[in-house]
Amino acid sequence: MRDDLRDAEEARYQSLRDGDEAAFAGFMQAHEARVFRIAMRWLGSVEEARDLTQDVFLTLSRKLA
Repeated sequence: MRDDLRDAEEARYQSLRDGDEAAFAGFMQAHEARVFRIAMRWLGSVEEARDLTQDVFLTLSRKLA
């Protein structure tokens, strides 16, 4: 069972590395709220947390390309 989950996760990450826009959108949707919450704790400002969250995913998208 764990191997199946690990294989599925690896397939999702490979899709990200391959430039699959739907995979990236799904990844972002799954992780955006958590990144934002962490940014809020660090920065204490909604606007700055939004900017940082956007920067995180923009940087990730560029690094994967």
